[in-house]
Parts: sequence; C-alpha cells; structure tokens
Amino acid sequence: MKKYTRHFAIIFLLLIVIPFSGKTCSMYKLSEDGKTIVGCNEDAWRTTPHIWFEKGKDSKYSCCFTGSRQIGKKRFAAQSGMNEYGLTFSRLVAYHPKKKNESDKRTIENPDLFLMEIMRTCKNINDVYEKFDQYDRTCFIDDVLIYIEPSGNQLIVEPYRLIKGNDPTLVQANFCPSITLDKNRRKQERYRKGKDFLKTGFNTTDSFCRELSSEMHVCRDKIGDGTLLTSIWDTKSLKVTLFFYHDYSEKIVFNLKDEFLKGDHQLEVSSLFTENQEFEQLKSYVTPFNTNWIRILLALTGLLFMFSALYFGVTLFSKKYREGRSFRVILFFVLSICFVYMFVLTTNIEIYYFSSPYNPYGSSLITISYYTPYVILFSLFTIGFLHLRKNYFKSWSGFSKGLLIANSLILASLTLVFFYWGILPS
Repeated sequence: MKKYTRHFAIIFLLLIVIPFSGKTCSMYKLSEDGKTIVGCNEDAWRTTPHIWFEKGKDSKYSCCFTGSRQIGKKRFAAQSGMNEYGLTFSRLVAYHPKKKNESDKRTIENPDLFLMEIMRTCKNINDVYEKFDQYDRTCFIDDVLIYIEPSGNQLIVEPYRLIKGNDPTLVQANFCPSITLDKNRRKQERYRKGKDFLKTGFNTTDSFCRELSSEMHVCRDKIGDGTLLTSIWDTKSLKVTLFFYHDYSEKIVFNLKDEFLKGDHQLEVSSLFTENQEFEQLKSYVTPFNTNWIRILLALTGLLFMFSALYFGVTLFSKKYREGRSFRVILFFVLSICFVYMFVLTTNIEIYYFSSPYNPYGSSLITISYYTPYVILFSLFTIGFLHLRKNYFKSWSGFSKGLLIANSLILASLTLVFFYWGILPS
C-alpha cells in the first residue's frame, strides 16, 4: 500500500508542475490590390506581452516578433511576427488527433526557437514549405501555424499536412482546417464573428482592419482571457500596429525598417500604453498559475486528502474502529472527491477565469467537480454537528482525531479562498 501511495503521489506532483497555457487566439488575412494585411489577436491570461526586434546577422533576416509566454530570462515565445521580406506568421492553439508516427524525418528539438529561426531564414512560403517538410511536425500537435507573404500566398502548417492557398480573405481560429467542417468552425465565436463581418465586403484600410480585429476580440464576463494584444501587420510597408488589452481607442505603430536600424531591442507592451484598469485588475489577481507557492500548497493539500481518504478507508475494515464507521465512509468519499478537485485546481487554468460553473467541451469531470465546494460545505456542517455530540469521537485514536481536525481546518480555509476565486457555482 505504501509503495503504491508513494508512486501515485510522485505522479500527481509531476502532473501539477506541467505548465498549462490556456491560450486561445485568432487571426485574419486580407489581400486587395497588391496589398496584404495580417491581423492577429493573442487571447491569454498572461500579463507579460512583449514586442522585440532582431537585426539580421550572419546572412539571417531581420525580424519583429510579439509574444507573452516566457521561455527564458527576458525571452519569450513568438505568437506572431514578420521579417524584412514581409513574410508574416501567426501561431494558434488547435486540436489534431495523434496518428501513429513512423516518420524518419528530422526532429525539432525546441519548437519555440525553431519557429523564430524559420522567420530568420525564409523569404517566402516556398522556403517555409521546404523547411517544414524536412521535419517531423508532431511537436506542434496542439498548434496550427499560418505563414503569409506580401503577395497574399499563404501556407497553413498542421502536424501532418502543409496546405498552400491564396484566399483574399482568410479567417483562422483554434482548429486545423484539414479536419474541421465549417459548421464546427462556426462554433468558435472568434471565427464566426470574423467571417460574418466580412460577408458585406472588405478593404485593407487601417480603420477596417481595426474594426475587424475588434469584432474578433474577446473579453470574458469574469476576469482575464481578454485579447491581451492585437497586432496588425502591413506586409507591404513593413509596419505593425499594436492595440493593447482589447482597447481599440489607442494604438502604437512601429516602422520595422526604422526599428531594425536600432539593433536588437525588446519592449514591454503595457508600458507603451495608457494604464488600462482592466489589465491592472488582471495583474493583481492571484491564482496558482501565477503564484507558484499556491500551486504547490494545493498539490500538498491534495496529497493530504489522498492520504486521509486512504487512512479512513483502511480503518473501515478494522474491528478496533467499528464505532462511527458510517461517518468514516463519508470521510473516505468526501476526501477522495477533494483530492480529485485539488488535481483539477492545479491543472486547469480556465477555472479561475471563466464564470462558474464552467462547462468545457468534452470534460464532464471538470463540470461535475465545480460542485465540490458544496460537498466541502456540507462535510464541514456535518463534522461540526457531530463535534457537538461529545461522545461520538471518544473511541477514536489521537491520530484519527488530529487528522480529522487538520482536514477540517484546511477545508474551512479552502472555502474562503473559493469565494475569492469566484468558483462557488450560483
């Protein structure tokens, strides 16, 4: 028993330290009269949006990137970007079922760095195609990548397919085009709004692109998951226009040619704009995903619940603890549920930002788990009521009583935290 408990605890701790980004994004491309504009919305809970410029060295091309996910000291993964030849790209979260992979192609060691290297070494989508075709792309099983050149030609990179095209109006959200029917694409609000907005026509003016980006942005009822950064790339004039945290009344425009002359430099996007109160609220919002010690504490709490559930479960079969057996059964099930809920809280960032109860597609376990706080409240009421019956726990060992008190105090503390996070279903 101890051996399996220890192994299970190790697996649980490993799972909770896996980073979960929770990022969803959208993009569009408009081509008209020799001009191509690419708009990208990065929708994320992160608070570190950056733009950076790299001057080409050693026959590599100058590039500009935007992104917010930190991958090193003062280094970020690129979500969108453009190089000196007007080649533009966008990286979106997507789903593709895994296939049996028997490819003998080269392995991509670091996907984030690989994507930036593509922009440093490719002039057009043909170069990009040839580059990707040499590699096993299954490391991007949760991504769809879109590359667009000034001519309007496009390349969509999926884990198992490379798709060229030249649509005057391209709208893309979180799906792989090769396996997603239009009726399923339209279930994604970002995509549906973008496509509907373009039904009456389009142009590539600054005002139209701003309106289209605004139409495709998101802002949840609770907190976060707003469009963190909007970038609109002009592939002809090599300019990028930024809008910050779904506020389309203020913009910053960079001329990439001028920025490349300044050499390598990086800018924190939030510092470029007037203070955004909604963004400041997001920055001050504390969750296990932006405060590591809370996540670790929740994990340790989950392990305590698991141990307590096993302990009270084992004592059910002991003749020594016959009195109060029905209550031990309740404790076993309640603490088992609480253990599962700690796992949910440490591995699902959406819980803290979506209105409760959150009903993620294809995950009924998470939906059901949202009612765990009420199970906790009920168990606290039951424990308190039984404590009034002084003789009820008289035959319990000191260890059993101490474990019960420890769990009761933790459950009471968690209830207060649940109110702060707004995860009590109404």
